[in-house]
Amino acid sequence: MKVLSKPLVTALIVFLVLFYAAWTAVECLLCPMLAVRLGEDPVPMYLVRDLVLKNLLWTLPAFLLIGRFDKTLTIRRREMLTHPVRVGETIALFAAFLGYILLTAWRAGGGLHVYGEHLPECLAFITVGLTEEAVFRGWILNALLPLGKWQALAVSSVLFLFIHFPIWIMHGTFVSAFTGLGFLTILALGFLFGLVFLRWRNLWIPIAMHMLWDIGVTVLYP
Repeated sequence: MKVLSKPLVTALIVFLVLFYAAWTAVECLLCPMLAVRLGEDPVPMYLVRDLVLKNLLWTLPAFLLIGRFDKTLTIRRREMLTHPVRVGETIALFAAFLGYILLTAWRAGGGLHVYGEHLPECLAFITVGLTEEAVFRGWILNALLPLGKWQALAVSSVLFLFIHFPIWIMHGTFVSAFTGLGFLTILALGFLFGLVFLRWRNLWIPIAMHMLWDIGVTVLYP
């Protein structure tokens, strides 16, 4: 088993501390203040939070760190952005994933329904898949791979779960996320997106899957 280099360990620790602290402050302090100023219209909040703040605090640092440690990463920056994919295999993956989303939405709602009132939220999904996959798969999972494939997948999936804690706390759903076992879905998705990233070696595939999941859950689930 390979060992993480000291500079990489230091970079990971510093990044995680600053990242979780900064995003907790955004969710728990800044967003409530913005909500008061921006009023009831959710669109400006999505634009500020997910298109601006997330890219500044998630995507930019992740790609800077990927570039800094590019030579030591298992899947290097150029490869993760340009690695060719098998079209048939990729179509089959997305068909199965979409089928699962539709099936679970049908079971949850007693049929398939489109909840149009949630469509404005889909503005956030223009970049949410990019921001979250860049951080948790492109950077964190990639950097942890010297520990072993399954260990890296487990740790990165748990860290992916942790980043949901601030918004769950602010929305009052933290306890129900565990008592209702919703947290298991987050863990499973983190693990699945990680497996897909390692199998395809192309970050755009889990990014697209992440966007598909978020949109499907938002507009199809009751």
